[in-house]
Amino acid sequence: MSNRGTTQYSRDVTTEEKIACARVVAAVILADAAITDAEHAFLEKVFADLALTPEERKAATAGLSVGDGPGDAVSHLKDEAVKIEALKLAAAAMSVDGEDAKVERRIVDEVAKALALPAEVAAEALRLGTLPKP
Repeated sequence: MSNRGTTQYSRDVTTEEKIACARVVAAVILADAAITDAEHAFLEKVFADLALTPEERKAATAGLSVGDGPGDAVSHLKDEAVKIEALKLAAAAMSVDGEDAKVERRIVDEVAKALALPAEVAAEALRLGTLPKP
């Protein structure tokens, strides 16, 4: 599900989980209202990697506004591997444009907290997901 290699899951990832992951990424990208070409391309890559249909892509972004978090999307993520992947993608979305906007960081931190992953697992996911500055 990631642009960082193949993730192994204990089961098939549901469409609902794929949409939730995409929604987390979209919320981070929309956070600061300045959507760069790099962010747009990253979101499109996430959609493609998740094999989302046009309707599922719309569902992933429906109702999102600038500065909103992903809402209850994280509650649809059940498998720990899927949660970790969602957090990696959120961290990558935050850093894809080479900037670390405070509002993007806030949303990523909210996602990390809502996922209720062990602290060391969340820290590692954030570290692995954060892209190096260009």
